[in-house]
Amino acid sequence: MKGVIFSKPGYHDADGPYYTNKELADRMYKNIFYNEDIDKELDKLDNFDYIIANINENLSNIKPLSRFGVPVLMTTGDLPKRFMDNLFKNLVSYHGVSGIIVENICMIPAFKNYLNKGDELDYLYYPWGIDESVIKDYGEPKIYDFAQLGQFNVYQFRREIYSLLKSNNFGINYIRFFPNRDKITSKTERPYDTYCRTINQSKMSLGGCLQHPDYTYFRNTFMGNNFPKNIEIPGLNTLLFNTAWGDMESLGFKDGENFIQINSPRDCIRKILKYKEDLNELERITKSGYKLVHENHTNKIHADNLIKEIERIYK
Repeated sequence: MKGVIFSKPGYHDADGPYYTNKELADRMYKNIFYNEDIDKELDKLDNFDYIIANINENLSNIKPLSRFGVPVLMTTGDLPKRFMDNLFKNLVSYHGVSGIIVENICMIPAFKNYLNKGDELDYLYYPWGIDESVIKDYGEPKIYDFAQLGQFNVYQFRREIYSLLKSNNFGINYIRFFPNRDKITSKTERPYDTYCRTINQSKMSLGGCLQHPDYTYFRNTFMGNNFPKNIEIPGLNTLLFNTAWGDMESLGFKDGENFIQINSPRDCIRKILKYKEDLNELERITKSGYKLVHENHTNKIHADNLIKEIERIYK
């Protein structure tokens, strides 16, 4: 089957794990960037069998994709934000979308709730993956006990952990940073270099941690959103600390086997101290998480699986 995909400009040029569509775009009959005239580009093409439209406000400015008479599949992007306005819902209706490509199986009930008639659509699973040339063991010395990533303004859970770390009553050597993963920090660095190496220098690191109410429930439906960090941290040979999340089991994550589940900020501190001392257990669980990610959650594996699913449903 011949597929057409719409990509955000830079997806093919970027060298980082956020750009999960590169592996998928490389398998397509045609990749069209959003800075091009999509209608004109489509009209130039010979017969194709399906369209993958990565969610983008530019989709509102082109003719309905249903005019080609092929399945139209739409990706979800930043899942929680999809439920905060009507953009996604309107685009699904306008383009006659046949299927939603979701990053999280656990989000499907929330999508059905949000779309009202969501049961009529197909849902295809395309979880976060890694670019193995970027997310890997860099062999950096483990100079930090713990790394805390990401923004704090909407995450009380993260702020409370940081307050405990900052109190300096525990003897934990930690680093807190909020990297902009889409920027190159110097002319000589590859994208993500500082981000990856800082995590790789840490024995343990905090994942996404679902605690913001808007990101956890939609109309009383639990969403359990997965974050890229939940894949990237173990993929960088660092022990993942995280709260439970919806796709945890379906992705193969098990508490005490390949990551550490935390239930409160104080529980996080207690477990940092535990594994800071028990280096054999820390190494065992870290290696298991690294193996899980690199054997099951690469962009290549996920792209191959998605195409097989598309062909199974629509061939």
